[in-house]
Amino acid sequence: MKTYLSEVKKYYDYIFVCKYAILLTSLLFIIDVFNFPTNLLFSHNSKVTIIFLVLFTLFVLLTVVELHLFDAIKIISVNIIDAITLIILLSSILYGGISFLYSTLNSYKIVSLILILIIATVLIIVRSIRIKRSIEKVEEYQSNVVDLKDIYNGDFSITQGKPIMVSEKEVDYDLLNRSSVINLLYDTVQNCNPNDGFVISLEGSWGSGKTTIINNVKKKLESNEDLIIIDELDPWSYSNQESLFYSMFDTIIQKSGIKVNTLLTKQMADSIYGDLFGNKRTNIIKNLFKPNDTIDLLKNRINDYLKFSGKRVVFFIDNIDRAESENIILLFKLVGNVFDFKRVIYVLSFDNDRVKMAFENNLSIDYQYLKKII
Repeated sequence: MKTYLSEVKKYYDYIFVCKYAILLTSLLFIIDVFNFPTNLLFSHNSKVTIIFLVLFTLFVLLTVVELHLFDAIKIISVNIIDAITLIILLSSILYGGISFLYSTLNSYKIVSLILILIIATVLIIVRSIRIKRSIEKVEEYQSNVVDLKDIYNGDFSITQGKPIMVSEKEVDYDLLNRSSVINLLYDTVQNCNPNDGFVISLEGSWGSGKTTIINNVKKKLESNEDLIIIDELDPWSYSNQESLFYSMFDTIIQKSGIKVNTLLTKQMADSIYGDLFGNKRTNIIKNLFKPNDTIDLLKNRINDYLKFSGKRVVFFIDNIDRAESENIILLFKLVGNVFDFKRVIYVLSFDNDRVKMAFENNLSIDYQYLKKII
């Protein structure tokens, strides 16, 4: 059971379960106190009662089908069935205890609660057994895909008749003695205390280890509590400029710990986006509550949040050269002129030749533009 509860906690926090159990208990208690079902069903003739019960039953069945609850029971991993079962179990216990204290626990209620508790308990026990068995099978699974560090350390096993596959993925260790570059970049970021935005570039061809260097630097910087590290943005994932802009703005606001409500954040982004692309929103009602500040005024507001936080933000952006050509120039424009917030250090990683090709061939822009940014 301990294994099952720990698995449930990965996806459904105990506070979430308790909150909805308390809400369900409150609704049941209110319905019981005011005797809503009896007053509703028996204040009309039998036909009305039957119609109501049929419609309510159909609604419940359609909800079950919509949420795929029957299919969810068959799924071994933790899902909504586990959350619902725990909520029903806990709310039944709470409701039974409250009814007992107020002496309203009639015989039919006792029978109903016992049946519910038995069904919920059995379902939890069955699912906990299935999940535990599945976890044991997962632990028995042996992968034949290893990375270079495993091979270097001899930390892998050979299974008869199966080849060894070498994985090419982002890592946070250094086997090719890039320590000088790692230490240089680390020292630069660690000792950089800019008043305005500061941009550092890490340039190299594909496969030269830029991502490995960044991962090692991030790992070393984690111990510095005065730094906020942002590395969630992947320019390669965005197909258009609008999605890249909004994602980058939201990432800076959220990860920097700026306490701004979601509506104001969206309004700020819309205002900056409108000034940047000349695409003003035409919704009159939204514009009534939308700040008419310019980009500079909005940047000043964000700069104050960052300045008074007493922290520095380090924003790592990797794989820039893999993005669409238009997104490449947009990203450099945002870093250099729009999102150049105070105390924000950008570390931009890209293949210099590929970015230059995008500038000159696809965008017809002088590559010296980058020198003004980095």
